[in-house]
Amino acid sequence: MARSYSTDLDSLFSFWGLKGVLYAALAMPLLVWSGFLFPFITTKIIYFRLLVEIAFGIYLILALQYPEIRPRWNWLTRTVLVYLGVIFVASIFGVDFSHSFWGTVERGEGVVTILHFVLYFMILSNVLRTDKEWYRYLFTAAMMIAFTALYGFAQLQCYGFNPLAGDSICSLLLPSQGTRISATIGNAAFFAAFVLFGAFLSLYLTRGASNRFLKVFLWVVVVFEFYIVFETRTRGAVLAAAAGLVIFCLIALFKTKKFKIKALSFGLMGLLLAVGLAIYFNRDAGWIKKSNTLERLASISPSDVTTQSRFDTWGASWRALQDRPILGYGYENYNVGFNKYFPARIFKDQGSQIWFDRAHNIVLDVAVASGFIGLAVYLGIFVAGLWVLVRLFRRSDVDWMEPTTLAILLMVYFFQNLFVFDTQATYLMFFLVLALVVHLHKKYLAGAATPGASYYPGYIAPAIVATLVFAAAYFVNIEPAVANRAVTSGILASKLRDYRAIEPAFKRALSYGTYMDAEFRQRLVDMTLDAVSSAPPDKFSDEEKNEMFQFTVAELEKTLKETPSDAKHHLYLMSMLNRLPNNPEAVDRVISLGQEMIPLSATRPQLYFELGQAHFNKGEYDLGLEQFVEAVELSPTTKESHFNYLLAAIIAGRENIVVEQQKILEELGYELRESEYESIARAYFQAGNKQKVAEYYELTVAADPGNAGYRAKLAVAYKDICQVEKARLSVDEAVRLDSSFVVEAQEFLRQLEEACGK
Repeated sequence: MARSYSTDLDSLFSFWGLKGVLYAALAMPLLVWSGFLFPFITTKIIYFRLLVEIAFGIYLILALQYPEIRPRWNWLTRTVLVYLGVIFVASIFGVDFSHSFWGTVERGEGVVTILHFVLYFMILSNVLRTDKEWYRYLFTAAMMIAFTALYGFAQLQCYGFNPLAGDSICSLLLPSQGTRISATIGNAAFFAAFVLFGAFLSLYLTRGASNRFLKVFLWVVVVFEFYIVFETRTRGAVLAAAAGLVIFCLIALFKTKKFKIKALSFGLMGLLLAVGLAIYFNRDAGWIKKSNTLERLASISPSDVTTQSRFDTWGASWRALQDRPILGYGYENYNVGFNKYFPARIFKDQGSQIWFDRAHNIVLDVAVASGFIGLAVYLGIFVAGLWVLVRLFRRSDVDWMEPTTLAILLMVYFFQNLFVFDTQATYLMFFLVLALVVHLHKKYLAGAATPGASYYPGYIAPAIVATLVFAAAYFVNIEPAVANRAVTSGILASKLRDYRAIEPAFKRALSYGTYMDAEFRQRLVDMTLDAVSSAPPDKFSDEEKNEMFQFTVAELEKTLKETPSDAKHHLYLMSMLNRLPNNPEAVDRVISLGQEMIPLSATRPQLYFELGQAHFNKGEYDLGLEQFVEAVELSPTTKESHFNYLLAAIIAGRENIVVEQQKILEELGYELRESEYESIARAYFQAGNKQKVAEYYELTVAADPGNAGYRAKLAVAYKDICQVEKARLSVDEAVRLDSSFVVEAQEFLRQLEEACGK
C-alpha cells in the first residue's frame, strides 16, 4: 500500500548499516584463511556473498520505502542485467546446469556468484548518490589496493627468505607465487590486473583531491602501483598498462592547455616507445636478462612455450565454439568443450597443465560459455559504459581527465583479459567501476527522476526477506564453508600421517552434498594413494587401506554419475581402478570407461596410457601396445609417451621395441633419471629378466649413489642372479649409508647364503 513516508533516509541506522556492509565488501581481496581448500578463493567468495546477501536484504526493504534509491534504468544497467539473463539461459540449455550455477571451489564463480556481483553493482549504483560519497568509497577502494601493492612489495623484498632463519616480518607474509609476487590475491597475473585498477582509480581521484598533499600522495600511489604491476612479471598486464599510458598521453596532448602537462605527456610517450624498441632490438642483451620482467617481455614470440600453449588453447576453444555457437556450453562448462578438442601438443611432460577450465582469453571464455549471443551482450557492457564516458568527455562542464581515465581503465582491463581471466578481486573492481559510470550518467546525462510511491513494508515483508537471506546465506555459503573446512582437516590429517582420520573427515565433508563434492573427491584420490603407498602397517593396516580405496572408488563413481560430461572424472576413476590388483571387474570397468571417454576427449594421451595398462592387466599385450602406440602418435616428442611405451614393451617381451624407443628418447635429447631407471628395472622384474633387473639397478645407483634404498634393492637383484660378492658389497654400502638397515642386512646375508650356497 502506498503512503507518505517522510523520515530522512540518511538518518536511518539501517541505511548507515547498508553503507557499512558495502564498505566491508571492499576488504574482500585482503582475506585469506588457510583453513579452507583454495584459501585465496574460498575465503574471499564466502565473505563477499554473505555481505551481498545481507546488503540486498536491507536494500530491498529500504527501496520499498524510499524511491530515491530504486534503480534508474539506463543502457549500461540494462545490458548488465541482460548479460546475467543470457548466461542463466545458456546454462539451462548447456551441458551441465548444476555445474554452471554453482561453479567450482577452485574458481568460486558460477552463475550464483555473478548474480551476487550484479546485485552489488545494482545496490552500489543506487545507494551512493553524491560525489562526496563516491569519492570516499573510491578512496577507500584505492587505499585497499595500495595496501595489497605494499604487501606485494614486501614479498618482493623477502624473496629467498628462509622462515627458519629467525624472527622477521617476512615470516608473517603469505608465500608468493614462486618468484612472482601475488600478495593476498594468490596469483601474479590476477594481482597485476587488480593493481591496475588501483593505479587508474588513484589517477581518477587526483582530480578531486581536496588539498595538495592528498594530490601528491595519490600521484605517488599511481607511480608505485605501476611499478608493482611491472614487478609481477605479467606480460599482458605490463603491455596493457603501457598502452593505456600512451593513450592517456595522446589525449592529454590535445586536451590540456598547460605546457608542462604536454611536455610530460610527450616525454612519457617517448620513454615508453624507446623502452619498447630497446627491448625488441636487444632481446639477448645482458641488461635484459638481469630483469625478469624484461626477459619475459623479450621472450614473447610464436615459438615461446607459453605463447604456443595459448594459441593451442585458443584453437581448441574456437573449434568447441563452432559446435555450440548460439548459447555455448553453459557458464563454467568451458572444460567440456576444451576436452573434446584437447591439443595434445601442450602435454610436454608429467608436470604439464593439461586440465583447462578457462581459455585465458575473455572473448573465447565468454563465447564458449554463452555463445555468440552471450559474447555480444558482454561486449555490449563495454560499449554502453564507454559510450557514457565519451558523452561525458565531450561536455564542457566535465573535467576531461575523469571520463578519460575511466575509459582507459575499461580498455586496459579488457586488453589484459585477452591473456588471462577474472577472479573475485577483479570482478569486484570491474562492477565498482560500472556502478561509478552509472552514477556519472545519472548526474550529467539522465533526466529528472520521476517520483515514485513509497510503500511501508510493515513487519511481514522484513520477516520474509530476513528468512530468505538466512536461507541463502546457509545453503549458498555456510554449509559449503563447513564442508570445505572438513576437507582441510582431512588433508591436514594426511600431512600429519594420521591416516585413520582421513576417511572420516572426507565422509563428513561429503555428507553435506554441496557443489564442492567433485573437487573434494579429487583430493580424496590424492590422500588415498598416499596412504595406500606409504602408510606403515602398524599405522594403517592392509584391511583399512582396502576399505579406504573402495570408499574412494565408490565416491568417484558418484561424481561420474553426477557429471558424466567431464572427461576428467573418467580419467580419475580409470587411474584408481587400474591400481586394483587381480580384479577382472575393475579392468573391464576401466576399458568401458575408456570407450565412454573417447567421444569426450579422444586426443588425450593419458586416456591411452590407462587403456593400455588395463589391457596389460588382462594379459592382452598386443591390444595394450596398440594403446601406447596411440599415445605416442598423439605426443611424438613427449618423453612420457615413449617411456611408457618402452616399459610396456619390456613387460610384453618386445625387445626390438625397447631398443627402438631407447634410441628415439636419445635422439629427442632426453636423459633418464634414477627413478626412471628403477621403473625399467621393475618392468624387467615383472617380465622375469633378472639379469636386466640388476643391470638397471646398477644404473639407478650410479645416478643416485647416496641412496641407501637403491643400494639395498641392487643387493636383492644381485642375490637373484647369485652374484654373491656384489650383493654383499651392495648391502654393506646400504648399511654404511643408513644404519637402520643393519637388522635387515643380517637377515639378507643369511638368505643369500641359503639361496646361492656361498
